[in-house]
Amino acid sequence: MCELAGGRLAVCVLPFGGPPLKAPAGSRAEAVPTWPRAAERAGGRRALSTALRALGVAPGDLARTVSGAPRAPAGTVVSLTHRGRYAVGVAWRGGATAPRLAGLGVDLELHDQLPPRAMRLLCTEEELAALRREPSWLDPTRVFAAKEAAYKATSARSGRSFRPRALPLVPLGPRAAACSPSAATPGTTTDRTVCVVSTQVGEWWTALSLALA
Repeated sequence: MCELAGGRLAVCVLPFGGPPLKAPAGSRAEAVPTWPRAAERAGGRRALSTALRALGVAPGDLARTVSGAPRAPAGTVVSLTHRGRYAVGVAWRGGATAPRLAGLGVDLELHDQLPPRAMRLLCTEEELAALRREPSWLDPTRVFAAKEAAYKATSARSGRSFRPRALPLVPLGPRAAACSPSAATPGTTTDRTVCVVSTQVGEWWTALSLALA
C-alpha cells in the first residue's frame, strides 16, 4: 500500500515476505512474529524504494549512513521503520514552492507494548501535565512511537543517542503534537518546527514526524 499527499509526501506500508523466526510456544514473540534482521532491512529498503518511485524519484542503492539511516537521493528527505510483520517507508520530495523539510521520521509500535508506569521514564513532570490536557496521549506506547519518530526527524543523523525526556511533546489535539527538542537538548538548532502526527491503525500505533526548517 502506498499513499501520496500533495504530490510531495509518499507513505508506503509493505508486509514482509518469507517465514518468520520460530519463537517459544506461548511467548509474546509467538504472538508478534519477528523476521531475520536481513529480511527486515530488505523490507525497509523495499518500502522506501516504493515510496520514492511513487514520487517519481529513482531510489538508487539507499546505502546506510554512519548513523544507520538510509542515504536519501538528492532533493528528498526519507525515513523508514520495521516492526512485527510490516515495513514502512516515507519520502518527501522538495521543490521551489514546497516548504523546506529539515528532517522526516516514522515509527511503528504494537499497542500495549509498554506498561503505564513507563510514562515517567519517557516524560518530565511538566510534559505529563501538558499531556493530561489531552487524555488520548496518556498511552506510553503511543508516546514512545511519537518520540522515536521525532528523534529520527531531528537528532538521529547527528549521532546523538535517543533520550525520550529530551523530546517533550505538547498535544495539538487528539492526533497531533508539537515537539521541541531544542528546548531540552543542548547543541540542537532552534530554527525548526517539529510536528508529530500519531494514529492507531488496528493493533499498531503509527507516528510520522516532520521537522520544518
